[in-house]
Amino acid sequence: MYQAIFRAKPGLFHGLISVGHLFSTQTFQHLGQALVLTRKTLATLVLQAL
Repeated sequence: MYQAIFRAKPGLFHGLISVGHLFSTQTFQHLGQALVLTRKTLATLVLQAL
C-alpha cells in the first residue's frame, strides 16, 4: 500500500514524512527541556528543604 502511494506521489509522501519528522523532533526537544527544567526545580526545592 505504501509503495503504491510512494510511486504515485513521491513528493507529497516525502513532504508528509518531513513535516511529521520535524514536528516530532521539535515536540521531543520541548518535552526533554521541560523534563530537565522540572528536574532542576525539584533538585533545588529538595536542597532548600534540607
